[in-house]
Amino acid sequence: MSYIKITFPKSSDEQNELIAAVLGTCNFDFFDETEDGFNAYTEKVLFQEKQMVEILDSIDILQSLPYQKEEIEKVNWNEEWEKNFPPLMINKNWSVRADFHQPKGTLHEIIITPKMSFGTGHHATTSMMMQLLDEEDFNSKSVFDFGSGTGILAIMAEMKGSKNIYANDIEDWAYENAIENAEKNNCSHIQFFHGGIEKIPVQPLIS
Repeated sequence: MSYIKITFPKSSDEQNELIAAVLGTCNFDFFDETEDGFNAYTEKVLFQEKQMVEILDSIDILQSLPYQKEEIEKVNWNEEWEKNFPPLMINKNWSVRADFHQPKGTLHEIIITPKMSFGTGHHATTSMMMQLLDEEDFNSKSVFDFGSGTGILAIMAEMKGSKNIYANDIEDWAYENAIENAEKNNCSHIQFFHGGIEKIPVQPLIS
């Protein structure tokens, strides 16, 4: 199976996240960052360059964004994940790893199989939130993980003791991936919703 690789110039984490979110709506399903820039991948048969450009140009800060296009024959996604998703340590008590990594021997670990490079805990906003969650007592508390991505924060909240967790994401691939990751971590108290905040039941959130 052939893939199209699009490489954008190096930029901020925030811009890369925006590119990934935008291109996730038009059949791009893997992203990584290298010394050369930020890469997005899609199957050749699904690639529509005009649609990609139109979507990027619809966002002010992404208008006329330069890029390079390359066709590649095969992509070993497990190998790519392994290169671009090293295990992560949080406050010495927690580790985040993929199922193809060896356990790190921490008190707690979260296993994530990312379908994109974000949501693994490596981004500063996620790792800082995980550090904060590690210091909180979640017993008898409800949690709402808005824009849950891989579900990593909702999973951590259950591991910390919450029995009433709501999580949502507007992207179908993120919603499905979060459910997969919750199952990998034996979570049973997270309710996942596909869509915006209107999909979340109001009453449980205010109880």
